[in-house]
Amino acid sequence: MKRQRILLFNSTMMPQPGIYESIELDKEQWLKEIKGAVSAGAEPVSYIGYQQNADLLSKWLGFKVPVNNAKASLRDGEVIYVMKLSYRIADKKKKGKPVSEDDFEFWVVYYTDTRIYTEG
Repeated sequence: MKRQRILLFNSTMMPQPGIYESIELDKEQWLKEIKGAVSAGAEPVSYIGYQQNADLLSKWLGFKVPVNNAKASLRDGEVIYVMKLSYRIADKKKKGKPVSEDDFEFWVVYYTDTRIYTEG
């Protein structure tokens, strides 16, 4: 049996077809849910694309969160924890530059793979 995964994203994206149900949480509740899932045995998988975000998450969660720019691959029923900036950075030259810890919104996203209903 595969170990349950929780996915960590730094943007709200839909990398593959399916149903995405999202709920905004405050930072404390968001962190509590991640820590609880990891304590219960879930494997955290980082799709965090910026070093600053990975460093913040590592500090807040108490375990190493690596930078990973690979394309996310989701499994039916997985939960995605999203930390995203509360605004868009218009100037691409400024992407990846330091931002305040208070500039983030926190979301939990529940994923359903609809392909399991249409294939085979």
